[in-house]
Amino acid sequence: MKNIFVIFLVMGLASCATSKGSRKSRVIASTAPKCTLAKHKKKNWFRVEKEGKPFSKYWYSAGKAQERLKSHIGNGHCVE
Repeated sequence: MKNIFVIFLVMGLASCATSKGSRKSRVIASTAPKCTLAKHKKKNWFRVEKEGKPFSKYWYSAGKAQERLKSHIGNGHCVE
């Protein structure tokens, strides 16, 4: 009786491990707002905007603004 239980247990685990094709992948919607880089109208300065609103009042060079954007994404403040 114990052997039958072990056999069914092993078969059940083996079938679950090999049934990747039958599982549907789920996409989880992000609750974080979308961030973008906005360019200054007259100068070559950029800033991070969250849902179209400035994340801060400061303007940065293109490289620094990109770093700030990656930092905000990495911290979970927003998504790209």
